[in-house]
Amino acid sequence: MLARLVCVCLMLPAVTATAQHKLGLAVKAGPNFANMRVKEKSTGRVLDTRMQIEPSATLEMEIVISKHFSYILGLQLLAHSYSAHSADSVSTFEYLRRATYLGVPNKIRVFFNYRRIQSFLSFGINAESLLSGRLKKNYHDPAITDYERDIKVQYNPVIFTPELDIGLRYALAKFYLTLEGTHAHSLESVNNTQTEAGATHSRRIRDFRLMIGISHYLY
Repeated sequence: MLARLVCVCLMLPAVTATAQHKLGLAVKAGPNFANMRVKEKSTGRVLDTRMQIEPSATLEMEIVISKHFSYILGLQLLAHSYSAHSADSVSTFEYLRRATYLGVPNKIRVFFNYRRIQSFLSFGINAESLLSGRLKKNYHDPAITDYERDIKVQYNPVIFTPELDIGLRYALAKFYLTLEGTHAHSLESVNNTQTEAGATHSRRIRDFRLMIGISHYLY
């Protein structure tokens, strides 16, 4: 039954993005491989941080400008994070810092169609509003209690992150199946400028997101 359904979908007329289409919507989700670039301000030493896999989800609107160009406006929930080893006067520990943001991506997309396949490249800025900031410490000594605390005040409430997308879309009847990779790398530290004087490290976003989704042209 499933094989027959797939065959029917493949035989249906496929939608293809052209200048005739004006407006499309997409829903995407996937892992965000986050690993902030953390530099010690006093020495300039870059910390050996560990990647964290965070969930991300995007609702996206596409406005087709011409045969090969479109404007992308989205709403995105994502987290930027990293973990590292450290020590205090009590014991060694591993800590995790996570900043969760609500993003509004604004991008220009270049796309090319070949039969049912569309390839695309997008570049723009993700304007992100801070939702939460958390610090979690896990001590290596089991006798010491781990803890977690709110560090939202340490992060910028609004940040602007350059992003580059590359992806493929496959046309089925009235929908596209999408596979997309996004590289994000901030140019400035995400530390809160009002508390920057007391910060011992600068932190820059360094993410790679792999998204799978479905899109549809409304008209």
